[in-house]
Amino acid sequence: MSTEEKRKKAPETAVWYFVGATFAFALGPMLFSDGGPDRWQTVLSMILGAGLFISGCVVFAKERRLRREAQSKPVEDSDAPSGP
Repeated sequence: MSTEEKRKKAPETAVWYFVGATFAFALGPMLFSDGGPDRWQTVLSMILGAGLFISGCVVFAKERRLRREAQSKPVEDSDAPSGP
């Protein structure tokens, strides 16, 4: 498999962590904002959103590193003859 194919097939899953964090941040206060003194549901959804956001940042950094490594490696030309 060539380097270009590896770079194209690099996983792009970090975006789903960010989408999940967005839903956790938005839906938590909307669903649990009854104004009662016990707001532990809202706090819990904020903690969940922050955890998803941090996980997304870690996965995004890993994916960028893998893409950068695949891009920096020399391209192997499989059509070139290997002998003299």
